[in-house]
Amino acid sequence: MYGNSYKLESFSVKKVAHEAGIDVENLRKYIKGTQEMKIGMLFRISKSLNLTMSELLKDIEQDIKK
Repeated sequence: MYGNSYKLESFSVKKVAHEAGIDVENLRKYIKGTQEMKIGMLFRISKSLNLTMSELLKDIEQDIKK
């Protein structure tokens, strides 16, 4: 997630965290890039955003290249 809230614009952090089954504060840490996540967590977050993991990773990769 690396500090990007690009896909969270239309979702609340609280809603995404709830749908992914994680604590809001942990999701915020993932977004800020202060906490690493396991692949299973990435899958749960991408599912809660209605994205495939590939779509989410592609967006992250593009943002990192900027």
